[in-house]
Order: sequence, then structure tokens, then C-alpha cells
Amino acid sequence: MAGLIHSYLANDHRHLEDALQRAVTPGGGIEPQAYSEFRGGLLRHIGMEEKILLPEAQTVRGGKPLAIAAKLRPL
Repeated sequence: MAGLIHSYLANDHRHLEDALQRAVTPGGGIEPQAYSEFRGGLLRHIGMEEKILLPEAQTVRGGKPLAIAAKLRPL
């Protein structure tokens, strides 16, 4: 199961990177449709990590959060 989750999230990272690359034009401008795709995908991805991945990791670790969790969450 962990392999499937890792594969899904890694693939999602690649999609986000692709959308970001398409969103920024060579002259430094923004391509609105690609930016919208990137923004929506990023918010969805963060939601998955915040609502599912990090809480489950903490549960599996006996209540101890991942060290990186505090860096990922806003103050």
C-alpha cells in the first residue's frame, strides 16, 4: 500500500511541476489556464497531505508527528 501512495504522490508532484513550468512564460509572465491548473492541483495536493497523509503517519508512529510536519504547516 505504501508503494501505491508514494507512486500516486510522486506522479502528482510531476504533474504540478509540469503545470508550473507551463504557467510561467519565457518572458516571466503568467499563462492563466496553466496557472489555474497548477494552483488547483497544489491546493488539492496540500489538502491530501494535511488531511490524510500527515495524520495517518502520526497515528502509525504512535502519536509522534513526522519531523517535517511542523515545517509543512503554516504558523
